[in-house]
Amino acid sequence: MGVSTDAQLCFGVSLEEETELPWNNDRYDYDCDEWWRDINGFKYSVENPFDDDGEWRTDISDITREELYDIRYTEEKVWDAAHPLPVEIVWHCSGDYQMYIIAARGTLVVARRGYPESIDPASLTVSDEDHDALIGFCEQFGFDGEPGWWLSSMWF
Repeated sequence: MGVSTDAQLCFGVSLEEETELPWNNDRYDYDCDEWWRDINGFKYSVENPFDDDGEWRTDISDITREELYDIRYTEEKVWDAAHPLPVEIVWHCSGDYQMYIIAARGTLVVARRGYPESIDPASLTVSDEDHDALIGFCEQFGFDGEPGWWLSSMWF
């Protein structure tokens, strides 16, 4: 098994190495989307099928586990489409040592090892709406830094 290294280019705010991210904890299972849903009031129409240990609950009998899971998954996707995270979270450095860039949506370009990507410099633009969403998100959640174009690498 080899090592995969990827090049990444995005417009955003590069975070300091020790920046605490509000979703990087057991409550949100290190999942930014789960955190985003929670802080914005998302609620499922069906109960949680898992116990505190992450195992299927045994007291749910009126609906199959598969149906319950499908309902919850569908509700997440519908809600996410209507309330998208206004930024992209770009993970860089390595799988063992994560660093982050909070990026404007749609600006991330990735070149996988061995697969170069052509970039038209004229395409390196950010809409006012996406720029403002990036700045607003960073201000709201206390992420400091000057936005700019960042070329980073990711080693898996």
